[in-house]
Amino acid sequence: MTTNLLPEFVPGMPEIFLLIFSLALLMIGAFRSRQDTDFVINCGLLALGLTAVMTMLSPDHQQLSFHGMFVTNKFTQLAKVMILLASTLVLYATKDHLEQYKLKRFEYPVLFMLCTLGMMCMVSANDLLGLFVGLEMQSLSLYVLVAMARQQGYSTEAALKYFVLGALATTFILYGSSLIYGFAGTIEFPGI
Repeated sequence: MTTNLLPEFVPGMPEIFLLIFSLALLMIGAFRSRQDTDFVINCGLLALGLTAVMTMLSPDHQQLSFHGMFVTNKFTQLAKVMILLASTLVLYATKDHLEQYKLKRFEYPVLFMLCTLGMMCMVSANDLLGLFVGLEMQSLSLYVLVAMARQQGYSTEAALKYFVLGALATTFILYGSSLIYGFAGTIEFPGI
């Protein structure tokens, strides 16, 4: 018995597109010269813009996919578009900053896009597990972004403190989620 899985993926197409584009940019950046970082940043801006357009053009009625773990509706669509527009503006605004402080690396837009992807996954999460995965995707990208200025000691110190604080917060979130599951018998938000 074969089932058509394509309808499961349709609500998450903007996220899937951003993930594939991020991984493609990672490969492109790894094989291009270090001086050609502007190309990767411009491609990142293009990817964030295209993802915002895809999100705006997606159906605005409520859709559940992946066995109810992923939800899209008007609110999630609006929140994702706001996240994508803010991310696009921040990535564009930091181009000069990266040049000034000699932080222009191809990893920056890739990590920034993965961080944005984590935020989008958190918005569409319909259970505690999806929320946790989105939060960790965002946090792990931010840990590396904070530590990008390896020459300055404050950057490494900030990244280490952020990582320790994030690890502590992760344990509390997982413990709280297990308590909620124990009391409610489900991790889905409607059931809780």
